[in-house]
Amino acid sequence: MKESRKLIYKFLLGVVAAIIIMYLCYSNIKPREAIYEIIDKNGHTIEINCAKLVKYTNEDSLYIEYPYLNAKDKNSCSINEQIYNAIIDKDMLWDDGYADRAEIEYDISYIDDRIISIHFMGNKGKGMGNNNFDRGMNFNLSNGEILCLDSFYSLREMQELLGNAIEEDKLSIKGIPLNESEIEEYINNFLKEFDSNNYISKTDNFYVKEDRIFFLAKPYQSMNQRICLELEVDELPDIKSK
Repeated sequence: MKESRKLIYKFLLGVVAAIIIMYLCYSNIKPREAIYEIIDKNGHTIEINCAKLVKYTNEDSLYIEYPYLNAKDKNSCSINEQIYNAIIDKDMLWDDGYADRAEIEYDISYIDDRIISIHFMGNKGKGMGNNNFDRGMNFNLSNGEILCLDSFYSLREMQELLGNAIEEDKLSIKGIPLNESEIEEYINNFLKEFDSNNYISKTDNFYVKEDRIFFLAKPYQSMNQRICLELEVDELPDIKSK
């Protein structure tokens, strides 16, 4: 009898292991243990780990990765709190009678002693809904504040930058199969976002690399996902003083 129970136990462990392996092989998200380490302008050493929220129940299916700044200074704590609140909905943590669905990963697109830029991507929804999730978050490591485009550029500076980029063919659309006329139409409509300060005042619609700014913009017509436009720049300017 005991031997039979052992065999059943081993069989069940094998099944669980096989399911986990299959999920990791076929899921769009792979667990990562990547660690970044940076010294900010205040001289604090910041280690950045990959944190995860994993929850599988009869109702919920959640796999969310997000960066966690492993430091005890108040700026790092503030950044961690802002990231968590933006990515994790409170009702995900308990059973509220509605099915939660989410698969979210991230990429630290840029980091230096001034800023950290993060791009989150995946999908997120409740019940039968399943919406594309695509957002940027950028933080000032010196004070923990979240940044927007007008942290780097005035509206006039951004208008001039985009105008020059059009002339020099330095603004392009990433990852969407559009023909030339569709691209031209979309970019012309996108440029209207900069008729006012509204777009450059938002905190979730861009991320950066050393010599690139990636704008996250409205979906194209019937498409569900946000459009990503890539702008080539010489370098990212310093954060403006308030």
